[in-house]
Amino acid sequence: MGETVISSRPTRRGRPPGPRPDPVHRRRQLVTVARMAIARLGPDASMTAIAGAAGYTKPALYAAFKDKASLADALAAEVSGELAQRIGTLVSEETDLPVALRGAIDAFCQFVETEPALFRFLVQGAAGFGRSLGDRQLLVSVGEVVGSMMADGLRGSGADPSPAGTLGYALMGSVFMAADWWVDSRTVSRAELVDQLTMFAGSGLAAFAGPSAQGTGSDPGATGEAHD
Repeated sequence: MGETVISSRPTRRGRPPGPRPDPVHRRRQLVTVARMAIARLGPDASMTAIAGAAGYTKPALYAAFKDKASLADALAAEVSGELAQRIGTLVSEETDLPVALRGAIDAFCQFVETEPALFRFLVQGAAGFGRSLGDRQLLVSVGEVVGSMMADGLRGSGADPSPAGTLGYALMGSVFMAADWWVDSRTVSRAELVDQLTMFAGSGLAAFAGPSAQGTGSDPGATGEAHD
């Protein structure tokens, strides 16, 4: 019987054979699984915990996102894209500005209600990254969409649209802070919160566009239950 020959060549380690994974696809995949992991782990989850819950190694997560702030930015981009699409659909289908405004506020509050851990991760977590409120991508992106909606409404009423940028960010800043309080207190229903914020926003908008912009946009048959 011949002798068994043991190779002295080291076992190759590293990336498995085959084509390299598309980095854009990998990044999107990581954003999706990180979003689900944060929902389970909560807003204080570490990068290590997120990677483990998502079934990835920590180096794999850091290869796509250099730090927690980078991951938060990617998650904010995904959420703001979803909200922008929904708000854009509302604006294209609804010519009455107060009704469209209420729909936009409700879309954001629904996100907060259904994904409170992610909201905390993006809003409160960003504060821990040494950022100001204006550096938070979710606020900036949605504020721009709402500002554009307000500009269209002001033009439609024959008013000067130049204050729309200020109004968009002022509204979203108020909604952010109110949602941050509401997500823990829940002293009113989502529908009541949205109605109150819409009335607050409408009163400011009416100063520029006239009294017709001050409507609440409420459904006359609303019972106070959350609108999905």
